Amino acid sequence: MMAAFGLGAVPGALMAASAKLEPSGSRIRVLALLTGAAIVATALTPVVAGAFIGIALAGFLSIWLVAAANTLVQLHSSPQLRGRIMGIWTMALPGGYPLTAVIVALVAGVDARAGFALAGITMIAIAAATWTSLGGPATASQPEAITG
Repeated sequence: MMAAFGLGAVPGALMAASAKLEPSGSRIRVLALLTGAAIVATALTPVVAGAFIGIALAGFLSIWLVAAANTLVQLHSSPQLRGRIMGIWTMALPGGYPLTAVIVALVAGVDARAGFALAGITMIAIAAATWTSLGGPATASQPEAITG
């Protein structure tokens, strides 16, 4: 399964690297929703081949998402704060693992597919809950760059 994820991740990284335009909030939102949907679809597939395809698709989308989001954070950080912001960003990505891993493990202990689906549903819920934070043009309450 990890190999299938990796097979999807390589073209996902290439997609992120080959983007002609700067990543946008709307692209990040769509990629987050699609990644969550791919994870849920993988959990629901009744056949092993479907699980491998779903994992590869999740790898493709999640690596593209992480690379695009990372780029967006760096491009919208002021140069004086970029190192600090990237330090926080680097800790924020795995920062929820201790809590979420326990919850997913408890659910997966009862039903492995349900645990996997829970991870995808959570991703979709977070993307939906934070939808407007990656909205359109900057306003007075949403500065274009993160400044000090």
